[in-house]
Amino acid sequence: MVLRYEDLIRDPHAAVTPVIATVAPALGLRPDAAIPSLDELRGQDDLFFRRGRTGSHQDELPVELHQLFWSRVDNQAAMDLLGYPRPDDGEAWKH
Repeated sequence: MVLRYEDLIRDPHAAVTPVIATVAPALGLRPDAAIPSLDELRGQDDLFFRRGRTGSHQDELPVELHQLFWSRVDNQAAMDLLGYPRPDDGEAWKH
């Protein structure tokens, strides 16, 4: 199963429904289940959650770490598999 952060942000119920059906089918998903807000999540762990926006890593991750990440063949393969563009594919590292 693949759960992309962008999908989770865009439509949390639609994103988690197939995951729950696969991982814990007996659990089910209540149609009226509330999705916690970013503030509520931060109340549980204020160091784990950053801004709650996709792409925010572009101005949070130091250039050196970004370059190190993309220098690894296994990371490149994983990102290719998930459909994320490489920085040299027109997605220049922004700083």
